[in-house]
Amino acid sequence: MTLGGGLEYSYGAKFDAFLSTGQVRMERVSSDMQNFEKLLRERIVLYPQEINVGYAALHSHFTPADIAKITHHPKPLLNNLSYLIFPKQLEASQALRERFNRCLQQYRDSGRYEQYFRDLQAGNYQLASDPALPHEADAAEP
Repeated sequence: MTLGGGLEYSYGAKFDAFLSTGQVRMERVSSDMQNFEKLLRERIVLYPQEINVGYAALHSHFTPADIAKITHHPKPLLNNLSYLIFPKQLEASQALRERFNRCLQQYRDSGRYEQYFRDLQAGNYQLASDPALPHEADAAEP
């Protein structure tokens, strides 16, 4: 089984340990687009990618027909946490953090938070692109 992956990227200690067993092979390339092209052409069988980053990349560079050929597993391979960082020396940092947390909780409670991510995965926040333009990988081929 051949998987796609990013150059010098770790998919977590457990997955990296699994890769080191040699039961599967990972071909690492420098861009998401290369991995998605390989996935579409069935040169790899899966490509681990953060779901929102992956769908944003798909909607930015691929046609709806191509996007419809790709899906994801509902269980995350890895959970990475994101943080909002404030400067320690800024007097307003504590108040900003409290305001952010309060507003974030309101978005979660109302369902807007999850709706935003569903809309993101559906490509609703992407700039319109010209479907007549070739994909990056197609443009590179002679």
